[in-house]
Amino acid sequence: MKRFLVSILRFGIVAAILMFLFRSGQFEPAKLVKIFARPDLFLAGTFFIIFTTLIGALRWRLLVRMQNVDLGVWESIKPTYIGFFQRGTPRCGKR
Repeated sequence: MKRFLVSILRFGIVAAILMFLFRSGQFEPAKLVKIFARPDLFLAGTFFIIFTTLIGALRWRLLVRMQNVDLGVWESIKPTYIGFFQRGTPRCGKR
């Protein structure tokens, strides 16, 4: 039950963000058509993003293993994707 509620909460957060972006004019569904007009380029880009992130995760796994810490593949992939997401999002607010 708890897992179901967390999933509903995540979906609600994503829906709220999309609604905010749509109402503020920063999300234009018509631009998505341009992205999917060339599915070969879209799939190639997606492949390279996933591939480079996995290579980074395996690199961190090797570095941690040199320090005698046994880290599973999935345990090295999860924080790598979190870091990849945080580097890919623009900073909000004034500096």
